[in-house]
Amino acid sequence: MKNRGAGVSGLRACLRTIVVDAMIPILLRLGPFHLFGHPLTLTIYSYGLMMALGFIAADLVISADCPRRGIDPEYATAVVLWGALGGIVDARLYDVIDNWRLYMVDPVTIVWSGSGFVWFGGFIGGVTAAYFVARHYKVSVGATADMCGPALAIGQALGRIGCHLSGDGDWGAPSTASFASTSCCWERAASWSSSCGSIRACSLG
Repeated sequence: MKNRGAGVSGLRACLRTIVVDAMIPILLRLGPFHLFGHPLTLTIYSYGLMMALGFIAADLVISADCPRRGIDPEYATAVVLWGALGGIVDARLYDVIDNWRLYMVDPVTIVWSGSGFVWFGGFIGGVTAAYFVARHYKVSVGATADMCGPALAIGQALGRIGCHLSGDGDWGAPSTASFASTSCCWERAASWSSSCGSIRACSLG
């Protein structure tokens, strides 16, 4: 009776799980093109696209807030561009320091790897860059933080969608929730067992 109950529970878990066969890490590949005799392929990644959309959305939000504060809307573009640059560089730097031994196995991946960006490093780098931009444009740090807050939240939301699309870093505890999904990158997570056979579910975020 106990085994039957466990089987029914497992079946219900399966029925309540939204199954996604694979994430969409790569949206488009163009090429190969030949440049100086070397084949090149242009790859558009879902995470990179969502990151770009996040920066664009942030620029629009801050630009809309600038006029009521008497600030030139070009300030928004400066904050976003330098914040993005500082954030991306520091996000990578944070990951390299945190996983130094792994990167030393193949140092080329420090620059040419498409993954390995840590949010905390990006936040520190972005805030630091925004601070210096504010000082340069003689805009108060408080006003800059006030304008960047909503933009940062929207950018983070779009970036997390990019993380989920790429299957990078969005696994969690096994879940039977109706909004659970599966990831194609389980070799990077713990090998959790499941009563649903090959289906492994995780909670989002």
